[in-house]
Amino acid sequence: DEIGKSNLIDSVISVAVPYLGTPQAIASVLHGDGQSIGLGIIVKQAVIREFGLNMPSAYSLLPSAKYFSRILSPTIVFASSSVAGINNGSYPINIQSGSEQLAFITDLNNTRTQPNLSNIDLPIIGNKTLSMAADVLHSILDPYSWPTNIVRWAILGWNAVTTKSVNYYNEMDCKKSPSLPSCKTLLIHNASTTLMGDGTVVVKSAVYEAGNATSIDLSIISNKENTAISHANILEASSTQRAIRNALLATNGDSNEDMKNSFCQKISSIPGVTCGEPDYSKDIPDTELVISTHSPVELHVYDEMGNHTGVIPIPTGFDIEEGLYTFFEAKIPGSRFSKQDKNENESDNYVTVPDNGKKYSVVVQGTGVGDFTLEVERQKGGAVLDHVEYNGLPVTPLTIATTSVMVAPFESLPVSNLASSSKRLQIDVDGNGSPDIQATSGVDFLTADFYWVNYLEVLKKMITSLLGNTNKANNLNKRIDKLENLVK
Repeated sequence: DEIGKSNLIDSVISVAVPYLGTPQAIASVLHGDGQSIGLGIIVKQAVIREFGLNMPSAYSLLPSAKYFSRILSPTIVFASSSVAGINNGSYPINIQSGSEQLAFITDLNNTRTQPNLSNIDLPIIGNKTLSMAADVLHSILDPYSWPTNIVRWAILGWNAVTTKSVNYYNEMDCKKSPSLPSCKTLLIHNASTTLMGDGTVVVKSAVYEAGNATSIDLSIISNKENTAISHANILEASSTQRAIRNALLATNGDSNEDMKNSFCQKISSIPGVTCGEPDYSKDIPDTELVISTHSPVELHVYDEMGNHTGVIPIPTGFDIEEGLYTFFEAKIPGSRFSKQDKNENESDNYVTVPDNGKKYSVVVQGTGVGDFTLEVERQKGGAVLDHVEYNGLPVTPLTIATTSVMVAPFESLPVSNLASSSKRLQIDVDGNGSPDIQATSGVDFLTADFYWVNYLEVLKKMITSLLGNTNKANNLNKRIDKLENLVK
């Protein structure tokens, strides 16, 4: 506009652009959370966090100062005035300004030390220079006024669970002991969520200074496309493509109001697409089922139609370092997959599916030797309403465990609880097609007295599966037989 060239542009169409940044970037910068490239590839958290520590573009995605004037809610929340390891009271419980956010991310008050980059539980100390440079960039971009002759279209996604704040709290981890329990303090971080976003970008950021907003209900179009649609693949949805096409065909010949009315009339027939911003009163998250496994296993979930959400093999043609990437798919409509690294060799897998009364089949595939935990939580807005857990279960690379979950919608009466609707976990330890254990939720397999005989039987099968029918395996199994008789 300053050089008289604004007449060269008729319109600008943005799709799911985080103009004011988004809170998901906080978890990504500090912990490496949620770092999928496109849809279907997750980069190892420790690697992407180290890479992003000195990446300018990562800091420009953090919520800007203008974000807080448009969205009156905190982006970082502490459970109390002090949280061991990261806040000694120097930072407010609710961080809700650009300056407070910058201070915590760069640890302006020197309350923490830079952790080992492989320890993703502790937040890193962000790059102060890049953080301040991002603030300067936003101070130039955020106040920008578009020339009146350029028509602006902002297409945004909503009705997908999206991070609105990162929360920190301490939790005591106590291991059972014959004498006094051994406890240590853990730092936990999780997210408060909203439906006013596309899974990554909150609506208010995507719609900033939009002349004409177009909202896409991602829940509706996920069911229409029969696959999970979110920020990463919103441009692949036919509804999004039709909305863009209609925006491109809109002309400046009519008045802006006539053009908008014509556009709104044309897109009214597109499933899940509406003119204007979404109805913010609908920001009451539906209940979801969060199914998670804790190493060393892979998690797979299937709906009644056979759609799969979970890890998939490395596609042919990819020559990459093993363990650096995880490939996955989210074919169950409305589902999400995520992976949380615990250390260099262990990770937790999470599959989130709609809590809509449908039946989900859960398959757990062993990847190593040890024990694993399977959890199912019913959540609403990040709050846990119900929970079942199968804990301390033996696993080998041959192990396959299966169960199913089906819960009536939360609005129905009476409400089914997870414990009554989740089947026993059938565990085939040695992969011969026959279940060796039927695990009950709420019982720690490794510490329950009445499970020890079964455990020893499973241990024999594990030895045979690993060593084969050898003299060494037979000698070990004979020793276990003696232990089993003593237990009995």
